[in-house]
Amino acid sequence: MQTQTAERQELHQTIDALPDESVTAMLGFIRSLKPHVGLTAADDDGFYDEANVRWIKGSIEQLKQGKVVVKTIEELERNE
Repeated sequence: MQTQTAERQELHQTIDALPDESVTAMLGFIRSLKPHVGLTAADDDGFYDEANVRWIKGSIEQLKQGKVVVKTIEELERNE
């Protein structure tokens, strides 16, 4: 347990030495690593709504059937 305590102390010292903006950014990153438990409606970006899920499943089916579009980089650049 002493190693963990020493590591935690070092972590706290390192955090204390960082500018506030960096601490805020890292806190956001750390929060993003946690499972999304207790999300509210305000947190929902709509990605998993029913219409998107249907569209994604349809795309997967097309892929399984070999219905894919292949374009070269030159073709894509011409379409810009």
